[in-house]
Order: sequence, then structure tokens, then C-alpha cells
Amino acid sequence: MARVKDNMLTKGIRGKLGGLVYRTRNGNTHCYHLNASKPNSKAQKASQVLFAKAVEMSQQDKLNLEYMKEVNRYAKRKNKRPFDVLMSRNLKKLREEDA
Repeated sequence: MARVKDNMLTKGIRGKLGGLVYRTRNGNTHCYHLNASKPNSKAQKASQVLFAKAVEMSQQDKLNLEYMKEVNRYAKRKNKRPFDVLMSRNLKKLREEDA
């Protein structure tokens, strides 16, 4: 991280410019080198696909009002958000199907 001082070109600049990222915090402008991202591994891609399927299933489950009443009661009892409960259940179902 580099701190930029008294440079009229970069004063107040923010965002990505080439391979550098400029941020302004508390009136000070800082310059960061943009890290090159690595491609996702096969395991990461598989996990992303699994998560996307669970999101789709959860969105479909939200349309079933009776099921959602049961999920809401459970979520309230466990102090969780209903969508998190749906995601947890659907991820568990998908993992069991793959095994």
C-alpha cells in the first residue's frame, strides 16, 4: 500500500486504473496493487454449482406456503433466518444425492 501525497492527478481519485486500485480514506489517498486472481479449482467450481442449485431449490420452496410456515416456525425457534434454514436443508439434500 502506498500513500499518495500532494499529487494533483490522484487527489481524491478512487477505483481501478490499470493494475492499481486507488482508495480515499479519511482524506488520504492510498494506492494498492491489484492482485491477479487464480482460476477456480475443480472443487471450487463444483461447490459453486452445488450452491447455485441450492439457491434455486430454496427459491422454489419459498412458493410453497405450508412448507414456509413450518420453516418460519423452525427458524424463529433456532433464531435463524428462514432463507438460511432453506439453504441448509437444500445443501444437505444435494450432498446426500451426490453421495
